[in-house]
Amino acid sequence: MAESAYTPDPETTHEIMTELKSLPLGEQKEVLDFVRYLKFKQKKGVPGSVLLPFAGTIPAEELAQMQQAIEE
Repeated sequence: MAESAYTPDPETTHEIMTELKSLPLGEQKEVLDFVRYLKFKQKKGVPGSVLLPFAGTIPAEELAQMQQAIEE
């Protein structure tokens, strides 16, 4: 399992665990599914430094066509 980039808050973690333990197994699994969903939906992107080499590579004519299509 990949390590998270976030540092968990011990107080929040404790509170979540306390609440989780009071739920039936089926609902605990729902919580797990929800946590996995939250992790999945986090925006994954590419650093700008990786995209920088592409700057200025679209010909001006194509940019004008894109702009026109957006405005229509």
